Amino acid sequence: MKPDELWFLQICASRLSKELKVRGIVNEPGFPINHKRAMFILEKWCRKNWYEYGVTLDLGWMTPLGLAKAKELSS
Repeated sequence: MKPDELWFLQICASRLSKELKVRGIVNEPGFPINHKRAMFILEKWCRKNWYEYGVTLDLGWMTPLGLAKAKELSS
């Protein structure tokens, strides 16, 4: 896992909620990852069952498996 993906995983695991989605995180000023790279990472997480979404990729949520992986990698 590249450093930007690890950082993004930790940010998503800690900040995603019903009010704040990935779209809001990616659109924040100063977000260091290219938008297309962020979408690629989300697709990768979907294949690993770390992230799920309904209609739009950037409006999804972390799965319990994804949250556990983020916690494991942060320690």
